[in-house]
Amino acid sequence: MDVRVGGAWRWIGHGPDGQDAPFKGEYLELVSPERLVQTEIFDVRGFDDRAALNTLTLEDLGGRTKLVARSRFPSVEDLEGALATGMVGGALETYDGLADSVVRSAAHSPSAERLRTIKAGRRWRSGARAQP
Repeated sequence: MDVRVGGAWRWIGHGPDGQDAPFKGEYLELVSPERLVQTEIFDVRGFDDRAALNTLTLEDLGGRTKLVARSRFPSVEDLEGALATGMVGGALETYDGLADSVVRSAAHSPSAERLRTIKAGRRWRSGARAQP
């Protein structure tokens, strides 16, 4: 990962069925610590010519952080194809893992009990929908 505007990234997700899902992209905007914009390409022949645009924002809510991730696909067909792969479930698992990591890293901090409470009550929403 070359985390700078114009820098490239690549990662491979490993599914429970043993299938790999390679992705790559480019960082377009980095505003630390509040905003990241990047392209995302499913790096498989037949899909590697179309990029989604992902925007991640972090908002300080006074002791809590609101994370909003939005993806804009090049077409309704690309969105529907991505949804058919189970990407929403994978994203939710990823966010659960992030929450677990935050709780583990803060386990010895004064706010650890509050983090455990937040973790127990967290809810993730998927707003996946086609937009014109």
